Amino acid sequence: MLLLDQRGTGRSTPVTAGTVGQLPADRLAAYLKLFRADSIVADAELIRHRLAGGARWETLGQRLRRLRHADVPVAAPPRRSPPAT
Repeated sequence: MLLLDQRGTGRSTPVTAGTVGQLPADRLAAYLKLFRADSIVADAELIRHRLAGGARWETLGQRLRRLRHADVPVAAPPRRSPPAT
């Protein structure tokens, strides 16, 4: 079982006035994009490929603020079965 922390929680650096308060607007915008659902799903996909060789895996959804379990199939659509012969 692998438990993933959303970026900005757990062992990662949280977004606070102290961690981003001095960033110029363009760098702040680029940094905050890393916290979007698509970036978090990309993290999970990278882990899936490295640990499971890209094989399908089972996921258990947990709402992480805005990240939803439903976001994952967008990044990793189900495989289609080959046509019957």
